[in-house]
Amino acid sequence: MPKLRRPKAGWLVIIAAGATICLAPAARASIITYDFTADITSGPLTGTDTGSFSFDSSSIVPGGGANNATGLLTALDFTLNGITYDAGTANTGFLEFDSSGDLIDFGIGTHCTAGTCRTEAGTNSWFAGEGPMAFQYTTPTSGGQGNVTFALAPIAPTPEPGSLALLGTALLGFAGAGLVRWRRSARV
Repeated sequence: MPKLRRPKAGWLVIIAAGATICLAPAARASIITYDFTADITSGPLTGTDTGSFSFDSSSIVPGGGANNATGLLTALDFTLNGITYDAGTANTGFLEFDSSGDLIDFGIGTHCTAGTCRTEAGTNSWFAGEGPMAFQYTTPTSGGQGNVTFALAPIAPTPEPGSLALLGTALLGFAGAGLVRWRRSARV
């Protein structure tokens, strides 16, 4: 009966490195964050409120256009009337991009469906966007409106996925070389 041979540690390192390199392109989608300001000009909440929202770059429509979908936000931080909203309590109706992939309009709020957002009378609800960057809100007793401005948030430097793949490959190589050396010394 032929004796089965176990794969050499060097081959395991090569297989792991290949898998790391092949998986690196999937990691190229990045999170994009925008800061926004709601300048509320009417109703009981008159004043200025600020927040931020993030989405994955895979939401960008190539060549420009609207991505009419709910649930596109990966994060949201906005407080209105003492209530803090996150991506689980408010989200998108759409994100619209220019031909360069820059955000030019959005619909975000508490009552959004694909393509639109609205408020609901008698509740704490709000939406930002749709048209000339409007902001509308309701409270249990009244409502109001205002304007929204937004800008790309400052970006913290992060390593490129390709750099991370190279680092992972190098670490696997060192681990594999150490394993081979350890096995050889164990035989002696």
